[in-house]
Amino acid sequence: MDQNTEIFGNRIPKDYFVTTGYGETNAGSGIDPWETGAYDLALLMAQIENFNVVEYTSVLPPEARERPIDEVKHLFHHGAVLETIMASINGYQYDHLCAGVGRIQVREKSDGVHIGRFAAEYEGHAPKENAEEVLHNSLIGIFDRRYSPDEYETFDEKFDIIDFDVQKKYGTALAAIAFVTYIYPEVP
Repeated sequence: MDQNTEIFGNRIPKDYFVTTGYGETNAGSGIDPWETGAYDLALLMAQIENFNVVEYTSVLPPEARERPIDEVKHLFHHGAVLETIMASINGYQYDHLCAGVGRIQVREKSDGVHIGRFAAEYEGHAPKENAEEVLHNSLIGIFDRRYSPDEYETFDEKFDIIDFDVQKKYGTALAAIAFVTYIYPEVP
């Protein structure tokens, strides 16, 4: 291996923001009439319309820090990849659409060591209150499958949920946790 080659471990997501949006339109064609209409308008409302959005699963490291979107906008770059944990739902006129993301943190009971965070996504037709209950149950389920409540506890549960009734032909609602900075650990 070249002496100038640097080797890094897996990237660790650090700073993130949470955003929601919805869009509706009468325009749409093809097998996915939402893609260039309602979904794009939802991205616009969520202020992430100029990114290439990539979705992944729901584990946040202990280093992760939630920031208001206005504090991280200076990091936005047209056409950049935006890695997200996202809930998104499409529907038709008169549908009630709801999308949400919930977050919860985990720590050791004995010494308070912060283990990290988990997220859950909701995509459906429920009102916000019901979506929050589903998200809460999902987050507790994630915790229960991984940890013993005798040794670990959850704290700082948060929800961001958007819902609306579609008035036009096509509608989309989305909620996202979006990462803007990363830690690149060196490999010893």
